[in-house]
Amino acid sequence: MAGIAGGIYFSGERPRGEIRRLSNALAHRGEQASFWSAGPAALVQRSSSGFEPAEVNGRTLVVDGRVHGIQDLRQQLIRAGLETTGLRESELLLLAWEHWGVDFLPQLEGDFAIAIWESASNTLWIFRDRFGAKP
Repeated sequence: MAGIAGGIYFSGERPRGEIRRLSNALAHRGEQASFWSAGPAALVQRSSSGFEPAEVNGRTLVVDGRVHGIQDLRQQLIRAGLETTGLRESELLLLAWEHWGVDFLPQLEGDFAIAIWESASNTLWIFRDRFGAKP
């Protein structure tokens, strides 16, 4: 089991105590806490394995859970003329986001939560699987 929490702090510095409180609230979801921040956005993930965010062109994607059919998604991106060689799952998801926007979601199966930060627009997008299996 794992979990993602975060916040956007537009006035001043991100309060470290608040981020730590979010991490502590997820302590039952995994012993390892991983933190990510950029600009006013901050995310924390608790799991047994940590996470590696994908960062490309001012966009950052963090995924928690299982996305099934990632090879099918890779093939769709290749058919669309995009290069996918050597990309990890999170990087493929970010490439799909960049190519299709929010329309990439119906193509995903599994139990997952995804957060995407777009620094150019200061926008944080948060998605979860259609059945809400992952918080």
